[in-house]
Amino acid sequence: MIDTVHNTGLRLVTGAYRSSPIPSVLNTAGEAPLDIRRVHSSMLLTTRCTQKNLEVLTQITHILKGIPFLHVDVIRNEAIHAPPWLLNSYINRELSEFSKNDTIPIIYNQHLHAIISDFHNYTEIYTDGSKMENGVGAVVVFQDHVSMLRLQNFCSIYTLKFHMLWTSSKENVYSKQ
Repeated sequence: MIDTVHNTGLRLVTGAYRSSPIPSVLNTAGEAPLDIRRVHSSMLLTTRCTQKNLEVLTQITHILKGIPFLHVDVIRNEAIHAPPWLLNSYINRELSEFSKNDTIPIIYNQHLHAIISDFHNYTEIYTDGSKMENGVGAVVVFQDHVSMLRLQNFCSIYTLKFHMLWTSSKENVYSKQ
């Protein structure tokens, strides 16, 4: 019934004859068929439900049964049990003890390698970014892979830092799979 009402509305809007084939009317109107739109909406709803740790309705599961759609890989939102300011985080600030103007680069390298040697089981990820009047850009170096990011000019340096962290964590997750 919904398809008939939808198709009649499209025929009226486009001025198509009653005998015009539905695919032609949809093409003229620039609309996708309702079955494809339903599947698309079902996929979006399934993804949102999975992110919020909600159960996916069996009716939607039935609609998506014949489609190769895996909502298992969706990142789920997890409630943080403790506020971030109460978490213990270790930040090594040994390199900040050296004055940039008075220290030659080889000293920085030696101290950096000494610090890194204590973390041999960890993965090294390097990030750098800048914001200038003509653009915002960053680079993330992870093992042998280099990712260069170009963001919109209106993005702040905080948005840039978020994208660098997001890209580096994404690279780290994909490398472990």
